Amino acid sequence: MKKIFSASFAILVSICFFGIAQAADFTDVPQTHKNAEAIYYLQKENVIKGYSNNTFKPDAKVNRAEFLKIILEGSHIELDVSEYTKFSDINENAWYAPYIKKAKKEGWVQGYADGTFRPESFINKAEALKILGKVQKWEISNKVTKAPFKDVPSLAWYAGYVEYAKTHDFLEVGG
Repeated sequence: MKKIFSASFAILVSICFFGIAQAADFTDVPQTHKNAEAIYYLQKENVIKGYSNNTFKPDAKVNRAEFLKIILEGSHIELDVSEYTKFSDINENAWYAPYIKKAKKEGWVQGYADGTFRPESFINKAEALKILGKVQKWEISNKVTKAPFKDVPSLAWYAGYVEYAKTHDFLEVGG
């Protein structure tokens, strides 16, 4: 589980915040990419597939629905939920619905105050770390006394997730 988690997180950070990485079967990704090992692993595990034209679109951002799929598939989470999410912007028959249903049922996502989930919105680091932390059952401090980074206030709702990820070397720091 730790190996797939580490590989999943490495590629997700790369995908979401530094551009999507590559694997050998993808024509648009160089083999020298720093996350090639993680990508090969996730491809081998059928967590990621790329596109039908053998591309991976390395510069594309990941949306909230795609992120949930990668995390839940990479964590081997069973999608055993049939009830509706009650999010007004979710097509309950869409490819992403089982992932959102599971995440909602488990309390990994709550959506927005307006009753939406926004599956096609790009995910940011704070959201990604929260979802990842919830799925992986990180023990998060509710009270962060020192900001983990200059741009992460200690009182921010996501500070505990950033602190945990930093402490466990899940984040790349610097350029």
